[in-house]
Amino acid sequence: MTGQNSILKERVISLSRWDFYAVLVIFFVLVLQALNWYHFPLFLDCYYHLSVMMGFADAGGWVGVSFWEYAPFGRPHLYPPLFHILELAVFKSGFSPITVARFFDFLIYPFFLFIDWRILRDIFSKELAFFNLLLLASSYPLYLAMVNNIPFVLALLAGILSFYFIQKGRLWSSVLCLALSFYAHSLMSWISFAAIFIYGLLNTRTRKAAFLACLGSCVLASPFLIHQAKYYLFFNPVRVLEFFFFSATPVLYLLSFFGLLLAYRKRGPYLFFVALAVSMSALLFTNRDRFFSGQGCIPASFLAAVVIDDLWKRIFLNKQKWYRALFFAVFFLVFFLATPVVVYSPEVTKNSIVHRPPLLSISSRVFDESGAGGPRSEKGMTFYHPAVVDDMVRLVTENSSSEDIVFSNYSYGGGMITALANRATSGAMLHEVLPFDLRDPVAQARLVLVFKDQQDRFFSGLPQLVERYGLRKIGETDLAALYSNDGCGFVRQVIPAKIPFWLMFGLFFAVLASIYIENKLMKKKLT
Repeated sequence: MTGQNSILKERVISLSRWDFYAVLVIFFVLVLQALNWYHFPLFLDCYYHLSVMMGFADAGGWVGVSFWEYAPFGRPHLYPPLFHILELAVFKSGFSPITVARFFDFLIYPFFLFIDWRILRDIFSKELAFFNLLLLASSYPLYLAMVNNIPFVLALLAGILSFYFIQKGRLWSSVLCLALSFYAHSLMSWISFAAIFIYGLLNTRTRKAAFLACLGSCVLASPFLIHQAKYYLFFNPVRVLEFFFFSATPVLYLLSFFGLLLAYRKRGPYLFFVALAVSMSALLFTNRDRFFSGQGCIPASFLAAVVIDDLWKRIFLNKQKWYRALFFAVFFLVFFLATPVVVYSPEVTKNSIVHRPPLLSISSRVFDESGAGGPRSEKGMTFYHPAVVDDMVRLVTENSSSEDIVFSNYSYGGGMITALANRATSGAMLHEVLPFDLRDPVAQARLVLVFKDQQDRFFSGLPQLVERYGLRKIGETDLAALYSNDGCGFVRQVIPAKIPFWLMFGLFFAVLASIYIENKLMKKKLT
């Protein structure tokens, strides 16, 4: 008995080390994120979400019309609201808009890694969860995709949680999570829905639960889906630039191919990630960058981890320590030190195979300064430079009222300034939804914001623009010049919220409470 207890104790200690190292990896991620706090927020997408958050704040809650864009006429607001509700909660706690953006940029990556690791650890094994965690942490493009597309990540995470609760026999929680996915991101929610549905087709044991989760989520998401369907004629599908650029890790996708075959043979819960990989292939037609470099790496990493975990258990687990040390040495060499990455660009001269050491891949400052981010490396940069941006925000706020409208010759730059200044714009950052009416965006704006190019020059047609509209120059900073359109008679039209903030946040907490209660009841039932 003593010998058996000793063996059991040794096995428990050995297994607990996987958890220790996993927590260490996540802690390392948190430390690097904290060191990069003032380098956040990355890129430009966050300013669109800040503009929605500020619009919700002015309206008093969720509103179905974006009155802060294409002002004064606006356009249907069809973007799912979950992320903006979370942002608004932080904003209403007394934090500035830029702090709100930094907070979510800081949090989303380690939060996803932690939840994903816990799910895989609970359903599969500690070893598989650890290998998957390392693979996710080795991809810098995946890191950028997560930080730059937070609603997309939330919708994906909600879909994975829905699968988790199906496995645990907690149908109501699964329905709620999949419904939350629809309130997080339009495209990724349907991909998550398809993954759960395909999983139901592949796995007879969970088929009924998967189909009921799909049906129930559509019922709960129907208010917003109906709102989107009501304005379907305003959808304006555009092919974004990231469709044409991507970087891929051949070793990861080679392993994931064998992992696909192995997972299909293993059946059971492994089939969900087969289904997720299949449903993610929709991104090949919309966002190739996200498929090869971004969130598509998540099912690919799991499938590759299945192969690595199988090799570990078959070959190295019961070998001498130096065999196991060799295994991890090769793993780190391949995925962290000498990773070949294929970088694709429409310009053939830019296509290349590079060796990008991703040991510190989650440190965006390191890769931003080295230029190793590939053809879309600007997504690893911050466009918020306080000395420059704050001067322009101050110039706008001091020379306008909250009802004035701003036009800019650079939609994203103008969107950044108007979001931080809490002003409406006669343009828009994203063009996937058409305006109710668009006549003359310059004539509709009380202020005209003209950005300089990289050579510190204004565009050549500026004198003609000034003369045509009788613009009066107010001031100039290192970033742009601000003009007043004194003849403008348009003002922003604030539309009251259809769903007040307190109700939105109350519903969100009710969902979390329902999930918590069901899990507590299930645990009591099992004990």
